[in-house]
Amino acid sequence: MADHDITALGYGLGRYYDIAVRRASCWAKCHASFPALVEGGKENTVPRLLEKRDLSSSQGQIGYYLGHDSVVLRDRNAVLRVKWEITFDWTGEVESLITARARFPEVWYEVDERRGLGKVPAVFDRLVRERGVFEAVEIMSGVVFRNDG
Repeated sequence: MADHDITALGYGLGRYYDIAVRRASCWAKCHASFPALVEGGKENTVPRLLEKRDLSSSQGQIGYYLGHDSVVLRDRNAVLRVKWEITFDWTGEVESLITARARFPEVWYEVDERRGLGKVPAVFDRLVRERGVFEAVEIMSGVVFRNDG
């Protein structure tokens, strides 16, 4: 029985790490794709220590984001926060909980007769299921940070 528990623990930790690397890769891709929107993206957020190693910049980015459970995209009017939590269920299987929240100026809510601004979490959830996390972030950033001019 003890061997089985250690095996299950090793498997669970391996799966957790695999998903954490996938999440960090997504955050690095967001950083590269939306440098003006990623909070702190206008300056180089990768620590100098990572730059000095023999790592490609993408590996350095992944290493930097490995422990981050969220990414925040922001412009002068709106904020989109995407959170990706990695947990274990009661059986020890790894689960991902991926959510998004948006904040807009109060005046936008006042003129939003259809209440569309409040639908960001539900739409994001559907996009994650249908297209994946990065594509959902990409689509939602196009909606939330639409540039008319």
